[in-house]
Amino acid sequence: MTTSLSLRVGLVLAISLGLNSCTSRVSTIACHRYEAGYLGPDNQFRLDVPKKKFPILDAAPDRLILALSLLPPPAGLNDEATLVHTIDGREVARWKLQLPPPRGISARCTIASTANDSSCEAHLSDLPTPTGGRYRLYSDHGRLIEAGLSFYVCE
Repeated sequence: MTTSLSLRVGLVLAISLGLNSCTSRVSTIACHRYEAGYLGPDNQFRLDVPKKKFPILDAAPDRLILALSLLPPPAGLNDEATLVHTIDGREVARWKLQLPPPRGISARCTIASTANDSSCEAHLSDLPTPTGGRYRLYSDHGRLIEAGLSFYVCE
C-alpha cells in the first residue's frame, strides 16, 4: 500500500512539475530613469547631452519626459511649446507640444512611441532614437520658466 501511495505522490509531483514548465513566467523588465538636465533662461533653454551618456530609446515603454515650470495661462488658453532635437547640427526630431494646464506652476509632457502612452499630443515617430545631441525648447507664449529633461529606458 505504501508503494502505491508513493507512486501516486511521485506521479502528482511529476505532473505538477511538467505543468509548471509549460506555463509562461512573467519576467520583469528593468526600467531606469536618467536625468539629462535643465533647460532654462540661463542656458537659453538649450541642453547638450553627450552622445553615449544614456541608452537609446528603442521600444515601448521607452520615453522622453519633460517636467515643466510655467506661469498659468489666462483662462481658456492652452500653451504650446516646441522641443527640437539636433545631432551634429542636423535636426532629427521636432515635437510640437500642447501643454496641459499646470497644477500650480508644474506640468509634465511624456513623449513615447505611441500616442496612447504620450501626453502633450507628441510622440516618438522614429525608433530607435538616440538620446544624445542638443535639445532646444521654444515657448510660444513666453510663460515657460524652466524645464527638466529625462529619459525613461527599459531593457
